[in-house]
Amino acid sequence: KMGDAGRDVTISFDDDGNLRVLDHEKFSKTVALRDECSGFSNKVSDFNDAVQTFVQVLDAQAKVIEKEKLKAIGQRNLVDSEIETRKQKAKQAKTMILEREAELERLMAQVKSLEKVEAEQLALIEKLSN
Repeated sequence: KMGDAGRDVTISFDDDGNLRVLDHEKFSKTVALRDECSGFSNKVSDFNDAVQTFVQVLDAQAKVIEKEKLKAIGQRNLVDSEIETRKQKAKQAKTMILEREAELERLMAQVKSLEKVEAEQLALIEKLSN
């Protein structure tokens, strides 16, 4: 043992003949702690890799979801547009039906008038023939 400013330092040789400043027990604990820290560091690194992979998968799924969401909004807009188009066509068809019905009534009135004129003319021809 050597005295150095009030501290005792133990210098020894390990089983392999290497010079050690720490005694064998402290050195063994230090090596065990180093190995445990290295293992923990590896586990943290593996965990970070797993988290990165998970985040990438989530990002990919988010993109797919957003794409499908936009597609669904587009489909909903098409449906809304189709509903409006059908309403407009139905309104146009009703208007056309009303116009045709009015024309039919006018033509029927004209037919009745012409039949009346025909009947009057036939009666006049009959009267003049006799």
